[in-house]
Amino acid sequence: MKLNTLAPHSPLHSYRHQTDASNGTQGSRVSLNGDWQFQLFSSPESVPESVLDMVFSTKINAVVEGNGEISWLAMPVPSNWQLHDQVNDNPIYTNIKYPFPDTPPFVPIDNPTGCYRHCFEWQPTDMNESMRIVFEGGNSACHVWCNGQWIGYSQD
Repeated sequence: MKLNTLAPHSPLHSYRHQTDASNGTQGSRVSLNGDWQFQLFSSPESVPESVLDMVFSTKINAVVEGNGEISWLAMPVPSNWQLHDQVNDNPIYTNIKYPFPDTPPFVPIDNPTGCYRHCFEWQPTDMNESMRIVFEGGNSACHVWCNGQWIGYSQD
């Protein structure tokens, strides 16, 4: 299931000019790798509304929720949150059988949900140019917001 996504395709990269292709440089590509702000919740239902609405306080490392603040961890991207000491979650990778009941469409109550956020600036070289964001590791499901505006969803 997906909304506002491109059709699946081979992971080829395009180049604006032949010289860029020859040099292997992608002038219009911006990497978002690095530290992102991260928060882990026990399930999608436990994510506070303020996180979904992206109501930011004046502090870059907190989001306002009622009368308190939620602390955000620095999480390197790309990576798996289960492999970081500051997060209490277990990897579920298996090639034998699922470590939870496989009863679609019912989802287990314990369904860890990570929320990431990241600030960046993009200066288009051409105002008619479209912008795409590529997540090469969204696991299970992924909602995307930009400037507080929901822009898409994908799941595997």
